[in-house]
Amino acid sequence: MSAFLECQRVAKPGGIVAGTFLSREGCIDEIHEALSALPAPSLPWFRTSEEFIIWYATGPTHRADFAAHIFRCAGYSEVQASYEEGWVRAANGEDFCRLCIGHIRGVPDDLWTPAARAKHRGLLWPTIRDGLDRKYGRKPFCFERSCVLVSGRKPL
Repeated sequence: MSAFLECQRVAKPGGIVAGTFLSREGCIDEIHEALSALPAPSLPWFRTSEEFIIWYATGPTHRADFAAHIFRCAGYSEVQASYEEGWVRAANGEDFCRLCIGHIRGVPDDLWTPAARAKHRGLLWPTIRDGLDRKYGRKPFCFERSCVLVSGRKPL
């Protein structure tokens, strides 16, 4: 909410502020499945996109009605919110890892102990890459990355 209030503060009267909230991150499911091959399967990782969204979101922002409600509470008018389904194409496991590098680097920082990061971080990329190449036969595949788009106008 504080980010919206800051946007409200700096936006000119009548100006439009827009935002995007992640709604479904399909790569999380793919990564969780691939990581089951690690020698330490008890490493913390999100099992579903929903767990990932809940961990990082400031509420159920993966729902268009809630995102619109946040904008209205922050004082915006003419609020519009919509759910947009999207699909990302990965050429193979290596390409997938490049597309999802933020998760591969960031999630261990948030969920793993320093000892677990030191021991297992180097295994993530090859384990995920090889697991997806086995699953999809080194052929292109798609995963969902959907979001909620929301906008509102600052009153005059």
